[in-house]
Amino acid sequence: MKIVFSILACFLLLHPPAQAGCPSASGCNMAKNVQASLSPAEACVDVRTDDDSCSCDSWVSLENNCRVNLQAADFVFDFCMIDGQVANSNCPDIIPPESWGAFYLPLDPEAEVGPHQDTLHISVSGNEILLNLEYDVVHEEFGCGCNAGGGSAGVLALVFLLPLTIRVRKRDR
Repeated sequence: MKIVFSILACFLLLHPPAQAGCPSASGCNMAKNVQASLSPAEACVDVRTDDDSCSCDSWVSLENNCRVNLQAADFVFDFCMIDGQVANSNCPDIIPPESWGAFYLPLDPEAEVGPHQDTLHISVSGNEILLNLEYDVVHEEFGCGCNAGGGSAGVLALVFLLPLTIRVRKRDR
C-alpha cells in the first residue's frame, strides 16, 4: 500500500493537474501587436496599449489629460481610475479630467485568430473622435503559475521517495 501511495505521489509531482482558470490549461486567444490611434489626434488624450501573457489579457487605456470630460460612445470601460479610486468594474462611460479608463481586447471574446480592425467613438468637449484599433488575435498556450509538470522538483522527489519506499517495504518483511 505504501508503494502505491509513493508512486501516486511521485506521479502527481511529475504531472500536476491543470489549474482551473489557468490559460495554459486549454490555451487562450489574446490580442497582440495592438496599434491604437485617434482621428483626429487629440493631444490631451493619452492612448496606451499593453498586454499580460500571464493572465492572457490585452487592453487599451485612455488617460484624460484634458480640462473637460472624455466620453465613450459605443463601448464600456472594463476598469478605470476616477478621483484616485481604481475600479475593476462598474466604470462610467464618462472619464473626468486627470482620470483614465481601459477596456480589454479583443472586443469580441469569441474573436477568431487572425488580424482585426475596430473603430470606436469617443467625444471630448462634444467633438467626436475615432479610436482606431488594429491587432492580431493569436492563440497562446502559456500563462504564469501554470506548470504543465515534468519539472526538476518532481524528479528530485522521485529520487528521494523511491529509496525510502523500498527501505520501508524491506522493514515490513
